[in-house]
Amino acid sequence: MEDSKEMSTLYSHTFVEHKDYRIFYEQKPEDNDRWLITILRYGSPKPGAPTLGTYWFEDQEQGIQWAKDVIDARLKFFEKTNK
Repeated sequence: MEDSKEMSTLYSHTFVEHKDYRIFYEQKPEDNDRWLITILRYGSPKPGAPTLGTYWFEDQEQGIQWAKDVIDARLKFFEKTNK
């Protein structure tokens, strides 16, 4: 997370921002200490919130990099379609 600053919401959801998207991450002890990574455009992760993607990872850094790649691919796609 070299260029990202860790932040948290009022409800203790920890996230970093990447190009105006929020990448939330939470370690789940009940799931073998895997990391749940969720990408949101705005807001906090809650039931029914529209996400760009959610996935489980063994490694936090790997999960955050995956989220950044998803965001970059989405922005690149919309950049092409808006030309």
